[in-house]
Amino acid sequence: MDSAIGGRSHLIADIATEAGNLGIEIADIAGHVEEVNGRLGHQANVFAQLRGTGNKMSESTQRISAAATVARSVTEQARQEVESSHDRVQRSMDDIHALVAAVGGHRGADRRPSGGAGPRWPGRQGNLRHCQADQPAGAQRDH
Repeated sequence: MDSAIGGRSHLIADIATEAGNLGIEIADIAGHVEEVNGRLGHQANVFAQLRGTGNKMSESTQRISAAATVARSVTEQARQEVESSHDRVQRSMDDIHALVAAVGGHRGADRRPSGGAGPRWPGRQGNLRHCQADQPAGAQRDH
């Protein structure tokens, strides 16, 4: 019986040792679970920050898109105004050229140097503003 008691004591000691080792491993596993939990918490925070940054970028992109749409609209309006102004200037220039031609036809050849040959005013071909400036002071203008 002593051997049976000794065998059981040895068995109980082995079980106690294994139980102690198991307890240590369970504590190690608990530590690893805590570490994993901490990493997951950190990753969740990083993910939340990334989501917030993504939302801000999306909002910025929407503002940029809206600003680009406004800029495109303003640019189109400016282009139309420039085109309209160009057309008005062109019509005005055509009218001025027609007026200068009409005025030049009524004044005749008496103002042209050397018997009517050459331009009416040397160096000032067809420019009405300069035509008036080339007249002597006090001279009467023909209307």
